Amino acid sequence: MDPSKGNQLPFAFGPYEVDLHAGELRKGGIRVKIQDLPLRLLGILAENSGEVVTREELQKRLWPGNTFVDFEDGLHTAVRKLREALCDDPEKPRYVGTVPRRGYRFIAAVEIRNGGNGTPIPQTDLAAPKPATTHETASRLTATPPGSAVFSVPAATRGAPAVLRRRAGDRVLWQIRSVSGGAIATAAFLLWWYTPLPPPQVTRVDHLTTTALIDTPVKLVSDGARLYYMERDGDHWNPMETAVSGGEGRSVEAGATSAQVFDISPDFSGLLIGSFEVRGELSRLWTIPGQGGAPMRLGDATASSAVFSPDGKQIAYLNGSNLWMMDANGSNARLLAALPGAPFWLAWSPDGQTLRFSLTRILSSEGNSIFEISSDGRNLHELLPNWTHPGSECCGSWTSDGRYFIFTSSRGGGSNLWALREKGSGWRRSPRGPFQLTLGPDSPWGGTPSRDGRQIFFYNGSLREDLERLDLATGQFSNLGPNSGVMHVTFSRDGNWIAYIDAAHEGLYRSRLDGTDRLELTGHDESVSFPRWSPDGKWLLFGGITPSRMSMTYLIPAVGGEREPLLKSQAEVRDADWSGDGRKIVLARSLGPKDSDGRELQIVDLATRQTERLPGSENLAMSRWSYDGRFIAATQDDQSQLKFWDVARKQWRVIARGKALGISVWSPDSRYLYFQDLLGKGEEVWRYNIRLERVEPVVEFSKILKSGVGRCALFGITPDGSPVIAFNRGAYDLFTARVTLP
Repeated sequence: MDPSKGNQLPFAFGPYEVDLHAGELRKGGIRVKIQDLPLRLLGILAENSGEVVTREELQKRLWPGNTFVDFEDGLHTAVRKLREALCDDPEKPRYVGTVPRRGYRFIAAVEIRNGGNGTPIPQTDLAAPKPATTHETASRLTATPPGSAVFSVPAATRGAPAVLRRRAGDRVLWQIRSVSGGAIATAAFLLWWYTPLPPPQVTRVDHLTTTALIDTPVKLVSDGARLYYMERDGDHWNPMETAVSGGEGRSVEAGATSAQVFDISPDFSGLLIGSFEVRGELSRLWTIPGQGGAPMRLGDATASSAVFSPDGKQIAYLNGSNLWMMDANGSNARLLAALPGAPFWLAWSPDGQTLRFSLTRILSSEGNSIFEISSDGRNLHELLPNWTHPGSECCGSWTSDGRYFIFTSSRGGGSNLWALREKGSGWRRSPRGPFQLTLGPDSPWGGTPSRDGRQIFFYNGSLREDLERLDLATGQFSNLGPNSGVMHVTFSRDGNWIAYIDAAHEGLYRSRLDGTDRLELTGHDESVSFPRWSPDGKWLLFGGITPSRMSMTYLIPAVGGEREPLLKSQAEVRDADWSGDGRKIVLARSLGPKDSDGRELQIVDLATRQTERLPGSENLAMSRWSYDGRFIAATQDDQSQLKFWDVARKQWRVIARGKALGISVWSPDSRYLYFQDLLGKGEEVWRYNIRLERVEPVVEFSKILKSGVGRCALFGITPDGSPVIAFNRGAYDLFTARVTLP
């Protein structure tokens, strides 16, 4: 018996019957579709029912010779496909159990059946050795196929020479056929092994659009002739369309102030639209006829992502951390699954069996990952659990024939497109991948395959932020900082030093204003943000990420050295700033591991590290302490209100309202608090006059935004009181890659 095939006798468990020799799996008498490798895996596990079969043993039996280069991926795929065929949940298995770091165990009772008549026989009869009888030996010489019943030859028959000669001839014929079949199988295996399918590859890349207004992250949608995307237009967003060959985009009439296209119906008869007032909020779902007509509201559904089923009869959508399903007319909405994080970028497989989505896992070291779940809400699991650690994969879409899944993976500070082979050739070895498709330039991401599978449409570009100083007297801007690409700038109180984030490497640096005496304070590729100088210039506070992906505030000497967390906390600590005398620090601290648990502002005594709650500060963030110590400014979590705390009077006051109020910065003399509404039509900067208790306009950027600058953001203030503005002169455009997908 070939040891890779396990026990060849038919067997049964639960409602299933298995005939390995015939290559069949049946449930209640109905044949279940299953590939050869998962079926052979089932045979090996069932043969050792109740016992752990190690990964090493499975490798030897499924891939003899230890030459299969994709064993880990192959085994995971085989186990997944076996569980899918058996409708087995890996979290609550009925048949195939996982033994962490060792292997797998078949946990159901197995009933071995006689291959000739299907009569159950004890499993121990197959394992126990028996002395061979004369008739059994003769039967074995005829090379009875595995799984067939073994019978003795009656005495009357043994005496017939003609019958014996005929049987001898049959044996020879069977042996010839066996040898021929073996030769053919060997040749097929060699063809399969030595000539695997080649990997997919990009043959050409073309630039489709040239605009600085494209807004991301938004999933690209195509009907084969047009591409749908979204552009920002001042204080609102327009759904846009352009030809798949490129050219100038035009607005799609959606009947809403701001909207985006989520999907297009499989028959191309209508668009699935999401309308919203504030960017980032859940969108109301509508369908719009492709040939014009009034939009139709889909019940009361709101979503961050939504897709049609392949037959167009249903819509799956994401609302918060929940996956929902409803009929295409908006009726019969029902919860499909509660997901373990923040999901986005939903995709439905062409066969209608699987939904995939990107997931940001809260308080996890894994980053973004792609998960999948059956369209009936079962079998939730990560798509590539053992590929990269930490993972940073997102934004996937299937080709229309379901043979490939295109997704984005980020590593080394950049992103690229990758392909996962979903269906291979039955006659050739078909490595699954993933295969890298692009190698830049910049950061390709968010790939959407064309309908014919010959192109992949994607975003590409880079975000470059330059800091410029605004002269309040003249209204003119001038370059600021040691070089292009500095972010989150902060100045020492004496005006001699600057600390900033290097956008290219994401590290924290310190230097003089002219860029000399530059010192790297944290390592490359570390996620750091918003450094703040201590009043005496000896320390820097900054935001960072713990190994468990939790936001934390750190202290580091300005001359370099080891950083230390400001607090030993199991909850997020962020948005920290110094008091005027440097003895205390204000910060925002989460009240639990979930966003819904909320947060509050606390005051930390730097000497003792003891904390004191700031009354009435629930759900406030981005705290900033005035230089004279009289006020603490903070923004509501939803960015709708800017408040400040009067330290002497111990009371809060709302000083501004807006759509998306960003960070606030105090002037060095503490007379003004500067702030910005990032969703204002001209992204205006304002300031609150403490003495006059009123809001005053400072600058607006309408002309600059129309000149090709993507965003203008207030980031700091110089020692002489000049606001510092970050100009985003980078942009994402639409590109297309010609591909071959074997």
